[in-house]
Amino acid sequence: MPPFLLYAHRGASRHAPENTLAAFRRAIADGANGLELDVQLSKDGVPIVLHDEWLGRTVSGRGWVRDHTWDELARLDAGAWFSPAYSGEPIPTLEDVCRLVADTDLVLNVELKTQLVPQPGIEERVTALLRRYALLPRTVISSFSIATLQTVRRIAPDATIAVLYWGELHRPWRLAAALGAPYLHPPEAAVTPRYVKEAHRCGLRVVPYTVNNPAVAKRLVAWGVDGLITDDPGRIRRAIGPLRKANAAATRRARNRLLRKRRRKSDNRPPTETPPATS
Repeated sequence: MPPFLLYAHRGASRHAPENTLAAFRRAIADGANGLELDVQLSKDGVPIVLHDEWLGRTVSGRGWVRDHTWDELARLDAGAWFSPAYSGEPIPTLEDVCRLVADTDLVLNVELKTQLVPQPGIEERVTALLRRYALLPRTVISSFSIATLQTVRRIAPDATIAVLYWGELHRPWRLAAALGAPYLHPPEAAVTPRYVKEAHRCGLRVVPYTVNNPAVAKRLVAWGVDGLITDDPGRIRRAIGPLRKANAAATRRARNRLLRKRRRKSDNRPPTETPPATS
């Protein structure tokens, strides 16, 4: 995984309809090195990329997603609500996104939408598809459902998972340790310098959501977060670029000072006596 993850939340959803290929392409153009997307299953078990379990907000149609086959969902419009320029933009499948990023070095953050509507078999279908495209090693799987993360860990021990939550979670590093999750995805308001320090002490990486204010992004980066999830990756990338370079330079200087200190200690260490030879 890259040392710093800049995820486009549902793609560059500030500039294109969320969770569409148009939004993901815009995110790539804007310099995101990761794509965050929501996945659920159609009635016939196809993993599709859509946030809401109920149709109507960002797509045409009505009713529960789970009550529609993929053929039915494929005919819906996922772009007109955002702008007439995107009229006719379809709901993508997870496989569409896999094809988009297969020949890149982009990281995926796949959120499994299981907390409201049961999605039997989603963990198996998603991990199998990611394996088929050799994307599992550069995918972080998250969910608000602990049971879902437990299932992912059981069926795919090599999968990378993240503890995703809203509000306050007491000592989230304990839950991460129990799940074998190296990532925490907290809401931006939950992050403090102490939070980041404790997470790092536990060997965890902190990637908060959804960070759209450049001033907040700069503050979080200064505190040492390991990534950001944002609707506007281009704007946030421009805001934090100079700060990240300064932080990297400071880290290099600190590492070099430590190495010099170790060398001096080694040089000042008294020589070890050689024992006399024996015949």
